[in-house]
Amino acid sequence: MNVKMRKYKNISLALLVTAALASGLSGCFFGGEPEMSSKPQSGGTNSIVETSQPISASEGSDASGVSGAVDGRTMTEIVKENIVKAYGDNYLPNMEIPKEDLETQFGITPDMYDEIVAEMPTIGFHPDRLIIVKAKEGKAEDIENAFKNAKNLLTENNTQYPQNLAKINAAKILRNGDYVCFMLLGKPNESGENDESAVQFAEDQVNIGVKEFENFFENMRQ
Repeated sequence: MNVKMRKYKNISLALLVTAALASGLSGCFFGGEPEMSSKPQSGGTNSIVETSQPISASEGSDASGVSGAVDGRTMTEIVKENIVKAYGDNYLPNMEIPKEDLETQFGITPDMYDEIVAEMPTIGFHPDRLIIVKAKEGKAEDIENAFKNAKNLLTENNTQYPQNLAKINAAKILRNGDYVCFMLLGKPNESGENDESAVQFAEDQVNIGVKEFENFFENMRQ
């Protein structure tokens, strides 16, 4: 082989090596598939993620048998949403109950709960109230008793609108583990009477919400 041919052969070999190196580097800078490491990575679309077993209703849950939140919403918010849907246009609360009213009228303070939704109507004639709290550990019974006392006071002080008496008497205090609810809801009785039919009407109306509350926790355990 003469000198000229050997020179061309060396140049070709150098070009092949350069092309191979360029191909490998392009994988790093332009999105080529990197070699997967056997070590789990902490992020990125190519991370190796270890999936855990599905969590049952009792795992990571409180005394109610349910976990704390779904899709960024607390359990108290989800229960309220279900109740609102069940009543439709007959759900009358449309504003938050001020914290000072929660303390003076219902006897509960922020140190007693971890979560709360509390609503009432802007129209003072309607006695409707919905309060759902997740009590702090050891506080559920205190909240339950405070709600019972609040219902008694509402009944005794209902002198301005006596036609609301049947509805107030039908109010329910519900508890499931750490979740406690004061429920005074339902379609207004247009008859304005306080007879047996009014009592039954009020009971039927509040039970719409009671069923939603109970069904929620029952379904969460399944």
